[in-house]
Amino acid sequence: TIVATPSELKAAADAPRTRQEVLGSVNDILGEMFGIGLARLSKATRQRLETLAVSCHGVDLPRLERWLAALAEAAGHSLRRDARASTMKLLEQGARVAALAAALANPTARLVGRHRTRYEQVGNLSLVGLGAERWRSQSGYAGLTVYFWDETLGNWSSWTDARPAGTPGFDPLRRYHGYGPWSGCSTPAGASRSRLQLSGAWRNPGGRLSGRPSTRAAVLGDSDPRQVPGAIADWSQLAERARRLFGGGLGERNEQDELVALRPALWLPAQYDEVRQELVRIVLDEKQRSLPLVLRFTPETASAVRMLEQHDATNTHGSLGRLRLAGGRLWVEPISLFTDGGMIHLTLDDAAAGTAAPAIAGAVHEGGGEEETLEEEEGDEISAELFLSEPFVGATPLGVLLMGIESELEAIAESGTAVRRDLQSLEQAVARLKALGLSICAAAIGQLVEKLRAAPQAMGEVRRAEAAAALLRTAYLVRLAMQEESLAIATAGYAASERTGECGGSSADAT
Repeated sequence: TIVATPSELKAAADAPRTRQEVLGSVNDILGEMFGIGLARLSKATRQRLETLAVSCHGVDLPRLERWLAALAEAAGHSLRRDARASTMKLLEQGARVAALAAALANPTARLVGRHRTRYEQVGNLSLVGLGAERWRSQSGYAGLTVYFWDETLGNWSSWTDARPAGTPGFDPLRRYHGYGPWSGCSTPAGASRSRLQLSGAWRNPGGRLSGRPSTRAAVLGDSDPRQVPGAIADWSQLAERARRLFGGGLGERNEQDELVALRPALWLPAQYDEVRQELVRIVLDEKQRSLPLVLRFTPETASAVRMLEQHDATNTHGSLGRLRLAGGRLWVEPISLFTDGGMIHLTLDDAAAGTAAPAIAGAVHEGGGEEETLEEEEGDEISAELFLSEPFVGATPLGVLLMGIESELEAIAESGTAVRRDLQSLEQAVARLKALGLSICAAAIGQLVEKLRAAPQAMGEVRRAEAAAALLRTAYLVRLAMQEESLAIATAGYAASERTGECGGSSADAT
């Protein structure tokens, strides 16, 4: 079996630098970046961030390595005046890097992370195919994923075949009707609707199954989604799931929480939002609480949008999807529908095959090693895309206050901590946050104000760096509070939200 809590990686004994030295360098470059201001970013700064990411690899700090690489990429966007450039994103990413570096003073396996997802042999597995989809990621990958309920381990598993978009000979739709994923399965399309017994299975801690040739599958019959435990019929169960997924802090999202099997009591007619370019179909639970199923229009989902819009839900008893939080609302992105007549995989079952050459699955399957490498790389690409979640705090009094504070912090990050500025709005925010019970946020802003009161001419490099550290800590805590407010807004209709009064997250996460 797979160990649920992996052991902590230790720094290599022969590394040229120690972890403490690398963490000190991280703090130094963040102090320089935000001390002199993001408006004065240089190519040298981006190169130093990239070098530090390599150094993190050498001392076995893979999570910090990925976050530094993401910060370096964001700095590159800013230097190139790229459309993706954002001072706020740089501030948020810098704040998260600073928080992680501080927390790594007392490292744990969760904080250190893993270099690359590892597949472990888990023997025999009983799987129930419940969904499949084709997709294209923002990072430039295209792929096919098949989802299974794992009766042996009692959680979700998936198999993915992915390549960089445009790879000659690879088309996810053709792959869906090609060979595999394992010997004994005719096609992924068949596996996605079947009960399987796997022997010699390999699985990583996130639930991804390897497609290596040594694994054998026996098809036991058709899947019956109604026999799978854990389907959600009461939308209030989604509130805690959303908190684990989107609650912020230094925790990482768990794909097991992201996948949800729903059992709606009633399906309402679909509506297409021309502004957002998305199809919305409301489903109700037994207590008549509403939950939107949302499909955003893309080339990959064009047929799925049409299918969901026209679908007669009279004989539909469930759906598989992914839980999402955006725009102040909690919603589910549907993958498959469960009907009395069988499953419907929305992005696949009504899609026309592309003009690409025949899929290369057979050759990859015979070789084995190439497919496993691509699976691992795609897993890391997806994890990188889940790095940030944009909170939406709406027009609540607390939300308006937090957005105003964050705007002030963005202005400080843009110009640097040594620039003279009016601190009255931040001082007033301290009093308001104390009155609301957000004492940790209030204390952080108060410390930042004290650091910024020094005259610019009296601010040497050390004082600028200290003010920059206070800025990053404040930005991190304010963003935590905004995420908590966003969650409270999104889950208000499902369950009563408990407000901690301390920006959310544990004391360790608020480092």
